[in-house]
Amino acid sequence: LRKNEIVGYPVVLANYGSSFVFTGLPLTITSCEVEVYRNQERKHFKKMTSKRLTSETKTFFRERLRPRDIIYFSRIRVEDVNGQTQTIGGIKIIVK
Repeated sequence: LRKNEIVGYPVVLANYGSSFVFTGLPLTITSCEVEVYRNQERKHFKKMTSKRLTSETKTFFRERLRPRDIIYFSRIRVEDVNGQTQTIGGIKIIVK
């Protein structure tokens, strides 16, 4: 994704295709961790307690994100419509 595409989203959204098998859809993200690496050095880390990006993370994305930085969203906790929670796989984004 390009920096302007990343900066334009204030929340983390989970999307799934028709082959995704999970009962209790839709899922709501309740927490996750976000890290940014540049040349294998961690430049930013924040624990999020909702799907909303923290103000520190939004500022980092807007002011300090560079091409080839790698953003990891990990330890993603989701809640289904029945109130059940689960940790799902992480997401890796390389900034263009």
